[in-house]
Amino acid sequence: MSPALALFLALLSGFPHKVIDGRDFVRPEDLSLRYQFSIRGSGERLFLSGPYGSAEIPRASGLKMVRVNGRSFLTEIRKTKKGELLLAASGADLILTHLLKKRVYWDHEGKSFFVLPERPTIKGIWTKGEGDSFFVQITFWKPLKPEIRSFSGGTEIWIPGGFYPGPRYRKGDGRVVDRLEVSHSRRGGWVRVFHGSETLLAHSRKSKDRIALWFRYQGKPHDEIRDEIQVVVIDPGHGGRDPGAIGPRGRKEKDIALAIAKRVKRILERETRLKVVLTRERDVFVPLDRRAEIANRAEGDLFVSIHCNFVRQRHISGVETYFLSEAKTEWERAVAAFENASIRYEIEENGDTAGGLKYVLMDMAQNHYLRESQELAGEIHRAVVQITGARDRRVRQAGFYVLHGPFMPAVLVEVGFISNRAEEKRLSDPRYQEKIARGIAEGIKAYVRQQARQAHRGL
Repeated sequence: MSPALALFLALLSGFPHKVIDGRDFVRPEDLSLRYQFSIRGSGERLFLSGPYGSAEIPRASGLKMVRVNGRSFLTEIRKTKKGELLLAASGADLILTHLLKKRVYWDHEGKSFFVLPERPTIKGIWTKGEGDSFFVQITFWKPLKPEIRSFSGGTEIWIPGGFYPGPRYRKGDGRVVDRLEVSHSRRGGWVRVFHGSETLLAHSRKSKDRIALWFRYQGKPHDEIRDEIQVVVIDPGHGGRDPGAIGPRGRKEKDIALAIAKRVKRILERETRLKVVLTRERDVFVPLDRRAEIANRAEGDLFVSIHCNFVRQRHISGVETYFLSEAKTEWERAVAAFENASIRYEIEENGDTAGGLKYVLMDMAQNHYLRESQELAGEIHRAVVQITGARDRRVRQAGFYVLHGPFMPAVLVEVGFISNRAEEKRLSDPRYQEKIARGIAEGIKAYVRQQARQAHRGL
């Protein structure tokens, strides 16, 4: 029998397992026996070695980090009364994936491992806890139709045809949500959000390529002082093959936005303890949803996107600052439509139109941060206008795609009109760019101080 056929038959047949609290567990020894791995123990660790590497498993109960080929992920480990070590089957499949170089999943219904030759369909799972709220966002590589259900321990999202290649366990914030677990069958995947009876699913929103959920704690009010702002994400608009607006003198919005963003980063890191993350540091194309993912992965506390305005009326100049909400005027809708046009570059890249009109609507996470986003926009706008002397075109609101996904207060600054010949010249001047950057940085600093004062007053 060929090794490939032996592997196929080993994955196809049922696998020895134990069911504890409704979850499936397997013995590392059975993995070794079935797939011909070598196994050895060393102190507090157990080692499995396969044809493409090795896995290091702790000999301790609870949610523990398993290390496979230099990568670590969280999984559940149990010990029986006899001291027998058990590994969550939905974590064992990730070990097999790395040690066999196959996309292996545990079939919770069929109680066996199986190989999925196709590309995984769940792109990512992002979470963030904030006070008495907890956000979960699941993105898809192709259109899927998730269903939300309740179970005795929390809320689950059943995703027909959904397969996730990432870690099967994720810790929550310990207050609103305890943990998340991912499991599969041959029909698709589940994402289970474990929370107590005092946590409710406050809101959810679906589109073709994602589902987002907002959980709120309904018990005793949260009386802890909010964590101080630590991470600021600066987003230079456009980039790469997306030049953004182009002025009469040929200056490109993407270049001006990047130059200002780098200056903001330098000022903040030099003068504060804030960590500053740029969504791009050079002239490359970054899709709009990827910018939000970068911000969420960095566990950002604030998101500031930098752009230049453009209109046909070449005499118009000045600074506008936006937060995400329904546009109230034709002007606000027009500005958002112009900046949102960047979505066409993403459609050209991957043929995905799911990030279209639905993204104009407020994400419920941004609805949660609406007041804070408006306050951040106000602080930045006042500082930029004061320092640059530019015309004050006030704080506005509109549905920008790029502000849809970040789980944090988020604003977009139109630092000037590149369509105005005189303003295009100023925007291209490094000295004026420094003034704009100084204004954005001072506005961020003012907002951080304001939030610190409110936290200490118990607001």
